Amino acid sequence: MRRFCCLMLLICLLPLSACALIWPSDQTRNITLLQSYIEQVNEALDKVGGTRINSVFECYDTFATLGVTLMSDSDSPEKTEIVVSMGQMGLDHLEISTSDINGFAELCAALTAVAAREGDQVKKYLGDPSAYVSRVKKNPLTSFSDTVHYEKGSSVRVYFAYEPNEYGDGQNYLSMTLVFPRELDALAGIDVTPVPTTVAQAVFDGSDDAGDYVPYDEGTHLEVFVTPTPEPDSAAGEMFH
Repeated sequence: MRRFCCLMLLICLLPLSACALIWPSDQTRNITLLQSYIEQVNEALDKVGGTRINSVFECYDTFATLGVTLMSDSDSPEKTEIVVSMGQMGLDHLEISTSDINGFAELCAALTAVAAREGDQVKKYLGDPSAYVSRVKKNPLTSFSDTVHYEKGSSVRVYFAYEPNEYGDGQNYLSMTLVFPRELDALAGIDVTPVPTTVAQAVFDGSDDAGDYVPYDEGTHLEVFVTPTPEPDSAAGEMFH
């Protein structure tokens, strides 16, 4: 009986294990960074019992489409799609969209934890996506959407959205947009152009005023006086006559 159960379990796992992550042979810096990131995400998913990302549908230097599939010959995401955008500074942002509501929290937690360089603490990132899953299950016909800000900051940022029957197929899609932090690029060895420093320059007129003065027009205005200085009828002017 035990052998039969093990055999059935192996048969059930075969289609899933057959879907291997196949990356382009022509590796670029961005693709190498993405591959490393996804491998760490899958390790984090193992820690919380999530389903691994197992399919790469397309992968280029600027974007990639990945997913979770059960069929070995699937050429498109079945329930879960992950689209990653990349730029000169590495990974920019990604969006996960899935109709597998029950597996959403674990996948989001793993993606976020690794982006925050805390893949070994993935469980602490389960709270937010789990709350959104509960919200959807409580009100499955009510859509919502966060406003996404794509500019990268000092820490990872996530935004959530939900749309029931978005494509008219009876499926409800829950999504998360993740914006990678700048630090992820630096730690990966990708050069980041530093923000230039601005130096303020004061203009002095020789007076004894503290801080002297700064011209209102940044020194672009020229004033011409036709009256001679010193004036001829002044006390200073008499010294020259």
